[in-house]
Amino acid sequence: MISIESFGWRHPGALDIVKGDALVFDLAEKLHDPNVAGSPLQHMTGLDDEVYDHVMATGGARSLFAKFAHRVITLHYTGGADIRVLIACRGGRHRSVVAARAVAEYLELWGVPVKVTHHHVRREVLPPVA
Repeated sequence: MISIESFGWRHPGALDIVKGDALVFDLAEKLHDPNVAGSPLQHMTGLDDEVYDHVMATGGARSLFAKFAHRVITLHYTGGADIRVLIACRGGRHRSVVAARAVAEYLELWGVPVKVTHHHVRREVLPPVA
């Protein structure tokens, strides 16, 4: 089984999520961030299609997620063990959630069972980082 978990680095306890064996994918400085003051997407999450489409419209996003999914599939088939995948952004509401969805979709196309958990998707929006 592959477990994919999204989270935000800026939340208390985020480092506790990273404990143990896991493949970590950090998007804190990558992709279009919907958490921009005044953006209609700011108070939405990566579970909303508008945010998903916005992040996926970043040049290279689809190939980035496909390559990451391929790495996970390779580990799954060569190692045979359970794999824990952690996907982080700053707040855990937008980019990491979209990435978790996208990677899970790729894995499911390959028939790989996936469990997705979003640690911070329902937390309050953090102020954008300048």
